[in-house]
Amino acid sequence: MKPVLSVVMFLGAALALFACARPATIPLGALTGGDSLSLSATVPDLATEVLPNGLAVVTLEDHRTPLLTILLAVKAGAFSETPETDGLTHFYEHLFFKGNAKVPDQQAYVRRMQELGIVFNGSTSQEAVMYYFTLPKENLRAGLEFMFDAITTPAFDEGEMEREKKAVLAEIDRHDAEPYNALWDHVRDALFFAHPYAKNVLGSREVIRAATPQTMRAMQQRLFVPNNSALFIVGDVEPGQATQAAAAVFSAWQRGADPFAATPPAVHPPLERSVTLPLYKPVATALYTISWQGPRVGQDPKATYAADVMSTALALKSSGFSRRFIDTGLAHQAMVYYHTQEYTGTVDALVAADPLQMKAAMEALEEELTLMAQPGYFTPELLEVAKRRLMFDTLYQRQNTLELVRNLAFWWCSTGMDYYLGYLDNISKVTPQDIRDFQVRYLTGKPRVTAMIINRYDAAANLAGTAFDPAAAAPEGGAQ
Repeated sequence: MKPVLSVVMFLGAALALFACARPATIPLGALTGGDSLSLSATVPDLATEVLPNGLAVVTLEDHRTPLLTILLAVKAGAFSETPETDGLTHFYEHLFFKGNAKVPDQQAYVRRMQELGIVFNGSTSQEAVMYYFTLPKENLRAGLEFMFDAITTPAFDEGEMEREKKAVLAEIDRHDAEPYNALWDHVRDALFFAHPYAKNVLGSREVIRAATPQTMRAMQQRLFVPNNSALFIVGDVEPGQATQAAAAVFSAWQRGADPFAATPPAVHPPLERSVTLPLYKPVATALYTISWQGPRVGQDPKATYAADVMSTALALKSSGFSRRFIDTGLAHQAMVYYHTQEYTGTVDALVAADPLQMKAAMEALEEELTLMAQPGYFTPELLEVAKRRLMFDTLYQRQNTLELVRNLAFWWCSTGMDYYLGYLDNISKVTPQDIRDFQVRYLTGKPRVTAMIINRYDAAANLAGTAFDPAAAAPEGGAQ
């Protein structure tokens, strides 16, 4: 039972990633019948100002509750790292909520948060770093000062660092203990073969162990500077009041050098040849995946919209794809999804199935990929439903101020908020030909990474004659 739960947990994470890979768009209101898929008056009334030190201050008033969310976003993450700093932006997240020049240790930090009524969290991903908290609106100025001290004067206490190293290493250990994570790590390393570290958020054990206060200070001075950051203030506040308070506190943060002038982000070269990766682990549910390098959103935004609509159309219960795999019981799950990234996104097709059915499921996925590249597979009617589903799904996110500000911040970091704000209009324009163009450019006949995780015994019994037959696989062909 536990391995089945593991793959279900993975698929839930994949769906969450799928959701985060596209903008959490603003609702269009009640879309019924022939209503136009127009952005109309639904764009949030954002107020943006850039301080002289380069810090972007973005405010959005929402008076539904007497609360504020203050979020600091930094253009950092795995993409900004090198082999020598692999994982340090994630490690920095652990140290952010520790002592600084104003609060000497974590105990004092926690006490001050309690005094201000702060609920806090942070996240580090491939292309965005965010620290955020929600607090009562009357504590706006105190909350801004609390955030300012944390980002500008971290203590990097050696004792705290050693404790957090253990926490991060334990997080890596938990990740590695999940066999399905091993599959995706192998796929990632093969797909981004030249610079796998630039896609690995957790990072390297060796780099984490070797981190020193000097190492962390150097990274802070390079990346965590106002001209590489944005401050979001969302909630029960007037924009002018919020911007004025932010300027009063954060203007003292000194501008840094261009973080990427001397150390530009890694550029991932195209995959030159297809790779097959069998992974034999004691799992009860087999997982078959095909992965391609997808569009860079800044270079080919049109393809990203087509990819999102295509993925959503395939996920619809009414789609032929879903009926073939789910309604028939051929697979537990089947999906195709695109993860939007500025520094090369990924397109993944997968089926999770009982090992006894995996050969048929694998063949069916390959056949569906061929069929969906042909005219008529994605009808205008199916795409219309998919577009509406994309829009309706965001109604929930729009009702949650924290989710709204996190999505605004993510897109500010990765692609810029213009992509976010224009997303719905661009989604509405996607045609079947756009989807075929996307497939031709990124999928059909292109080098790919094909992988499977399966029990070795099940592979031998059910996949004879395939690339995943243990008897046929080259000794170096798969991770054991």
